[in-house]
Amino acid sequence: MTEIIFIICQLFIFLIIFSYPINVFKYSKIIFPNNLGIYYVYSLNIIIHLNIYLIISFLPINIEYFYYLEIILLIIFIFFYRFRYLNIIKKAKYEKIKYFLFFVLVNLILFLAIAEEARLSWDGLAHWIFKARIFFDGGNYFDFKDNIPFPYYPHLGSFTWGYFWKNSYLEYEYFGRLIFPLIYLISIFTISSTYKKNQNYLIKILITLFLILISLDFYLFGGYQEYLLFFLFSILGLISFHFFEENKKLLSLLFMILILNLIIWSKQEGFFYSIIFAVTLCIFTYKDTKFSLTFFISLLFLTIIHIYLKSFVIDENMFNEKIFNNGIVNYINLKILFNDLLLISKHMIISSFKYPIILIVTVLLILFIPTIKNSRDYFFYSIFLLNLLFIVSIYLQTNMNLEDVLPVTIDRVMFQSSGFYLVYLINKLSKNYNL
Repeated sequence: MTEIIFIICQLFIFLIIFSYPINVFKYSKIIFPNNLGIYYVYSLNIIIHLNIYLIISFLPINIEYFYYLEIILLIIFIFFYRFRYLNIIKKAKYEKIKYFLFFVLVNLILFLAIAEEARLSWDGLAHWIFKARIFFDGGNYFDFKDNIPFPYYPHLGSFTWGYFWKNSYLEYEYFGRLIFPLIYLISIFTISSTYKKNQNYLIKILITLFLILISLDFYLFGGYQEYLLFFLFSILGLISFHFFEENKKLLSLLFMILILNLIIWSKQEGFFYSIIFAVTLCIFTYKDTKFSLTFFISLLFLTIIHIYLKSFVIDENMFNEKIFNNGIVNYINLKILFNDLLLISKHMIISSFKYPIILIVTVLLILFIPTIKNSRDYFFYSIFLLNLLFIVSIYLQTNMNLEDVLPVTIDRVMFQSSGFYLVYLINKLSKNYNL
């Protein structure tokens, strides 16, 4: 019973900590599309906090002391807005309150399910837990060298895991992992909130449940980082969708850069995802020289910092494998290339049935090809195509046996960026089918 009480407390600690610096109760002055509401603001706050956590991970700072600082800042924030909270809560519509209670309920269900089955999954045991443990024990990023397997794997998720593990009252390992279902659900509720045609409470519940149904894999909460990337890509997709119709793009620029920074430090492929996204966006905004140049220089700076900091921890390769290896020359033989492409395609199809969100996104994007007519359409389709080519290239350049590696990796690689297209497709469905 004590454990259940602290699980409930952990959820409310998350919700309270991430309620600032942008006030989740008072966000009408934020220059963002359609005032999407509390879940969107929570997403932005989480992005801000994660960037701060990333900085802390490199410094010899006691994470318990930093947690106390967060609580102190929270108290100051609450004190400053105390009367506004009460007034806004009183004015809140009953439907929004019910939807928020549904959000709390779904979080608690996932939290309790993790507590019931607290064992780590394969990758969680293989390397992510080692990084989380270093942060739990008071170390920082530079303690990875010679201490853990796969030190070159990005560590943002592991730091966040270790941070909330250390700062949970019971100090149970899985308490740190509760952050992953939270951010996953916040991304789902944010996306559901973009559907504006029918604000009926039950319709929103059904949309939310459908998105959860096609994207939930409980196994990934066992230490995997896919839901961290799913969250980041979902919010990046939302900001990108509205970017093409905004007059004031400063906040979009800021949060795109912050999200790409987090993607770089989440998983190895995040480094390349960020480059693909940034180059594509710069091409589509070439007429706005100031914006595209600022964006390009910012990402260049982030990638250089990433490589520079990694160099202190690793001795040779920056990634799991060399970007180019001798095996690539085998593809001069077109038969070998064709067979490997066929094998990769086969496992892509299999993966789309394991995670139905992949299948639905792909089918809808194909279905809406005839409706392509503006820059936003071309941008999302360009990202999809380049993302697909990148995934294929990962497996064409690997030295590992494709028959062994494809069944256990490609489904997750495809899944992690699938949330990027959801807002775009929901809007397409709404317009084309008057839903």
